[in-house]
Amino acid sequence: MSKIGLSVAGVYVVAAVGFVVWDNVYSQPGGWIRLKNIAAFLVTFPVSAPLSMMGMEPELGNPVVCGSLILLTAGLLYGLVRLFTSR
Repeated sequence: MSKIGLSVAGVYVVAAVGFVVWDNVYSQPGGWIRLKNIAAFLVTFPVSAPLSMMGMEPELGNPVVCGSLILLTAGLLYGLVRLFTSR
């Protein structure tokens, strides 16, 4: 188990959850443009973009789906960090 990978994935999860909560709490409805759930899409981009391209649009407004996508993205990030930091 990679300590660096776990650290990076942990920081990512905390930051991603913070961005999604911030977007849901402080976003103003109405106005010129409203990009609903854009923070959730951006923090889960490596997982949600391919799903969207395949026609399986994830429901990012659902906290369970969004949390699952954040954990999948953190797992992907952990794997990439472990791949590049292994000896």
